[in-house]
Amino acid sequence: MYALGSSNFMKPMRFAGAGILGSDQLQNPDFYNWNKVFVRYCDGASFSGDAEGRAQDGSTLHFRGLRIYQAVIDELMEKGLNNATQVMLNLQSSYSFQHEPAVHTYYSVNFSNTMRDSSFFYTFQALLTGCSAGGLATILHCDDFSARFSRDVSVKCLADAGFFLDVKDISGKRSFWSVYDGVVHLQNVREVLPKDCLANKEPTECFFPAELIKSIRTPMFILNSAYDSWQIRNVLVPVSSAPDKPWSICKDNIRNCNSTQIKVLDAFRNTMVGAFKVVEDKEDWGLFIDSCFTHCQSLYGISWNSEISPRLGNKSIAEAAGDWYHGRSQGEKEIDCEYPCNPTCSGQLPP
Repeated sequence: MYALGSSNFMKPMRFAGAGILGSDQLQNPDFYNWNKVFVRYCDGASFSGDAEGRAQDGSTLHFRGLRIYQAVIDELMEKGLNNATQVMLNLQSSYSFQHEPAVHTYYSVNFSNTMRDSSFFYTFQALLTGCSAGGLATILHCDDFSARFSRDVSVKCLADAGFFLDVKDISGKRSFWSVYDGVVHLQNVREVLPKDCLANKEPTECFFPAELIKSIRTPMFILNSAYDSWQIRNVLVPVSSAPDKPWSICKDNIRNCNSTQIKVLDAFRNTMVGAFKVVEDKEDWGLFIDSCFTHCQSLYGISWNSEISPRLGNKSIAEAAGDWYHGRSQGEKEIDCEYPCNPTCSGQLPP
């Protein structure tokens, strides 16, 4: 049985927070003292499915990602989530099963709340965040999460490496569309998709972030590489596209790509950048779109806030996200130039 199919097959793990989940004040000055809740990932559809299916051996498969998300939030609310001080909920994604530390890919909720009395003033705050499939989950559930709190709570979302694109692969096929289409219909994810999108488009199209962000009302910070290494390897140059040796070498490390291949990667980047035009008029949204060949940047200290972290506008990711979250600067929207223009894109970043 595949480990992602049920929590029954998950091995015990030690929570090793780093990056935005880290407790080092110097590395994570805005969120170091927040409480963290880590939720393991096993549903395969970014906590959005609710269906039953039949396996080839005749057994019944239960897809309950949406119920898992709802049960987690409900239980945390019962435990005082809506009155908590600086809490981070982390919902993991499958990427972390392949990379260390185990919390690399995640979905999290941060809370910082305060109250007013005769002597003190407190500010109620909540942040939902996630990486990879958890980043997509953050986008899918952002407005629902926000709606669970009273209006005096400042709720925001940070989606890391979850901006998956619907693009043709190098063979000319929409192979990732086919993957998404299978997930959408097999797991019945319609309930989490925007109704205004479903009124005009197919459910599969509405599952892609480029459509999802058009309907989101809650302030969001999108962190993504325009040359996302996972997407280049699995969306643009998947195994199904039968890549030749030069492409296999290129997708393994962008530094091995020739000029013709770089043009293909630039086109991928331009598609992503174009999708962010709808964010330009959203004053309370933020962007950090770098040109580094990496995937998931908020949970590694080396990416989040270190001497060799990617920088845009002379800010690390931690600085940009913190300034956006706390409103210390306006227009926190940075989009990098084309590869290889950014000298802060270190070869030591997570692959």
